[in-house]
Amino acid sequence: MIMLRPGCPTGPFTTLHTGHLVLTAAPLCPVGQSLAMALRHLRAPHHRRAGAETVLTAVAADGRAQSLPGLGPALEALSARHPDPPLFPADPQTRSAHQRGLALASLLAKRIEGVCIACDPFELDLGIFRLREVTTALLPLMEPLGPDHPVSALDLALLPLLWRIAVLDARFATHLLAGHDRITRRLRALLSLPGLAAELDAQAFLGPLLRPDRCRALTEAGVDWSFALGPACAPARDEAKRPSAVTKLRKS
Repeated sequence: MIMLRPGCPTGPFTTLHTGHLVLTAAPLCPVGQSLAMALRHLRAPHHRRAGAETVLTAVAADGRAQSLPGLGPALEALSARHPDPPLFPADPQTRSAHQRGLALASLLAKRIEGVCIACDPFELDLGIFRLREVTTALLPLMEPLGPDHPVSALDLALLPLLWRIAVLDARFATHLLAGHDRITRRLRALLSLPGLAAELDAQAFLGPLLRPDRCRALTEAGVDWSFALGPACAPARDEAKRPSAVTKLRKS
């Protein structure tokens, strides 16, 4: 047993025993949402606390509280503590591919932020292009959900991020997932599973984006996203139109 003092991630005077897990999560943090989904999926007993930073804390056999910083290490630790159902593929090659996908999760989060904070169509166009570079790299990992491809650590890491992209598409017609049917199908299948979608709140996510002083490029009418998506996804357009930021970037 361990008594955590005030200032520890779990809050003041929390009594924990060996094996207890505490998730301290900042509001709307995608890492916190991923870990909460993992705990739900694994049916792992745990406590939750609100905090400025997101961290998963475990009580080890020697009675010490160990913080597991970072999404990847935390998911690895959860998988080791709760091996059924498995979060990582048994096949070494597939597991390696999933590890590379996990490394892309933090980059995808930054790309989503870049789209959300774009101040003008130029920045938005470039932000969409950069985001779709990451989602395109993830496409080979997006197999149909089923017995051969069950819920994995990669799914749990990406689900809050891909959900954000889908919400942006629905609210602002950004078409970020246009042509990415493999991602869309897996996302819908994951959101249909019990408990996972309960960690997500579209209104809470969109609230800050709809403020007058935020995300001008997203809320302005007539944003041209077609260049960033490429010829396969873009609608017919006037070729005499001024090239977008992405078009200029590709020519440079």
